[in-house]
Formats: sequence, C-alpha cells, structure tokens
Amino acid sequence: MIKNMEKTRETEVKETSVTLAENNDKTGDEEVIKVSAVKETEDISSGFDMFMEGRSGNAALTLDLQEAGSISYYREKMEKKEKIEIMFSVIDRYDNLFAYAGEVTVKMLNKYIRGYRSRIYNRAICLSRPYPVEVTAVDEENMTVYVSHVAVKEIPRKQAVERITSLLGQGKNVRVKAAITDVFDNTDSGKVRQIVYVDICGLGILGRIPIKEWANAYTPNLKRDAVVGSIVDVIITGMSQYVRLDNGNVKITKENEEIYRDMPKRIVFNCSRREYHRLIGYDPWELALKKLSVGMTVRFTVVDSSKTKRSFFAEIDGIPNFNAIGSFPDGVDYVPVGAEYSGFVSKIKSETKYLRVRCLEKIERVDTKKWKELDKGVV
Repeated sequence: MIKNMEKTRETEVKETSVTLAENNDKTGDEEVIKVSAVKETEDISSGFDMFMEGRSGNAALTLDLQEAGSISYYREKMEKKEKIEIMFSVIDRYDNLFAYAGEVTVKMLNKYIRGYRSRIYNRAICLSRPYPVEVTAVDEENMTVYVSHVAVKEIPRKQAVERITSLLGQGKNVRVKAAITDVFDNTDSGKVRQIVYVDICGLGILGRIPIKEWANAYTPNLKRDAVVGSIVDVIITGMSQYVRLDNGNVKITKENEEIYRDMPKRIVFNCSRREYHRLIGYDPWELALKKLSVGMTVRFTVVDSSKTKRSFFAEIDGIPNFNAIGSFPDGVDYVPVGAEYSGFVSKIKSETKYLRVRCLEKIERVDTKKWKELDKGVV
C-alpha cells in the first residue's frame, strides 16, 4: 500500500576528540564535541497523501436533480456503499455542511469532515470544492440524507495510523504532509502557549505542533507564521492519548492510565517542523552568519515586544525564520509589534546563536494613496 517509500538513514551521534596540542602527545588536552543526531526518519507521505485528491482537478459528478432529489437514490447508494461527490452550498453556525437537491436535504456534520470537530475558516473554499462522501443514514420522514467524508477515508486512515504507530514503536520518526486546521492559544498556569493543530495526510488524523517545534529558530507568534489551510511537511515524533471529561481533555499518563483504562481514548500525534528543518539541513542561523556582521546597518520588523523588559524580538529583512533581540530606544516607552526600524547589528555570539540589534530610527511607511492625492492637488 505504500508507494515509493523513502527512508532517511539515521545520522549517528559522533563524538570527535579534538587534540589541542600541536603534536600527538597523549598528554595533550582534549575537548569532546558532541554533534546532535537526526533520528532515523521514514517518509510515508507518498503512500498516504490524500491531498493529491484535492489537486487532481476532477470535477464534481453532475447529478440529475430529478434523480438526486429522490430519497431512494441515496438509500440505494448507502446499501451499495458507493461513493458520490457533492458540492455543498450552505454552512450553518455550527460549521455543518448542507446541500439541497429538490426536496432532499443532504447534511454532513462537522465531525465527519475531518473525523473530529474543527472550525471552518476558509468558507469560500469549503463551498467551492467537491467532497467525495458516503451516505451513512437516510431520514425518509424529514427527507434528510446524512453523508460522511471521513467514511471514504476510513480504510487508508486506519492503515496510516497503524503504519505511523508501528514506526514510532520501532524508535523511528515519521515524515508526512499535513494541513493546518487551527492555531490555538492554550492558557496554562497563566501563560499562553500557542499550538498548531494539523490534519495528517488529509486523512483526519489529528496532530499538534507546539510553538517551540514550529521552526528551527525562535518563533514569537504562530498566528503570524502558521496559515490555516496551508500544507506543510512535518515530522511525527511521538503520540499522546487523551480521554474526554466534562471539564476538558485529560492526558493519559502512567499515573492515571489505570483510572481511565476502560474509557474511549483519542490519539493525538506530536509533530515538529523544527525536526523537519533539521532533517533537510535548514538552519536560519547559518544564513544569518553568512549575510550579517557586527556594525552592518539593517532594516527589521518587530515581531514580539515586552514593555516590562523593555526589549523586543525582530525579524531582519532577508533572513526568514530568524529573530534578533533588541532594546527599546532611549525615550521610547513601548515598541509596538509591526513597527519597522533601521538599525545596526551590535553583537553576534555564534556559539549561543545570539544576535543583537540597536535601533537608529523608526521607518514610517509612505501612504501611497495620500501621496498621489496630494500630488494631484485633491487634498
């Protein structure tokens, strides 16, 4: 079932002895340098990529309204377990999808879109794409047909979950493609920890990416970088199990697994884009070292700011996924997120991946529309 399986061999942890003495004298001082390892990773995205279905360009089946408007049509499809494609026309306040064919209402509950409840952000896209579905129930009295997109993916979904859990059990990481479905502010102990939720392989398999695992660099705000609906490469590093209680989800641990042993559990896979960046050898710090040096004048945008610490993180133009640290200019009470400054690189510490900038002056964006109006004498 898995096509064109790619395997990336483990990069072993190497311990290199560097002799500081000029000769090979055994009494010379030695320093042991440990090179961090990239865990053995197996790519299964080519075997379980349901996103290809959405890129195939296949048009929705054109149903004869007279035929599709008959409740017996859907009952026959349900009995034969045949797949049909439907383009929905309405989304209600609970993010359920509806389509209408004559007197028949076709309804797909939100949880049967991806396999779990999730908010719909791109409603226009949702209503403009066909969904392959299976009929799961027919309510003849109310002329309502219930369909499920998840049912179409049930077999490949089970196969993918089994494959992922098997590889994780072997101590390997798993490389897959995933669609971003939500960016969530998780408040824990008074601190906001942002999490990205993803749909793994487009099969309704739930994954989560904590903010610290988003990139191989500091990420101040996921809502700025993570775009709902976009497809990204991630590495699955582990899995967690949860049970649903009235006061929320509870993670299964060794301490409480006996208590919740008989309760239905939900699997969430732990994902990382940082590990993917490490796997392909992408390090924004190396790019920063090549392009920047102390004393160089740069332009940067503030992406995170702390009034109490009077400091900020900034993204330097031309260095993506990399943030420098800086202090508020003298006489300035607060530097807002989004503010642009010209400044210079004041300090670089390559061993700790630390780069500091100092502000010279704030860059005020030119209002092009206003400028044109002034030029024409309108204002």
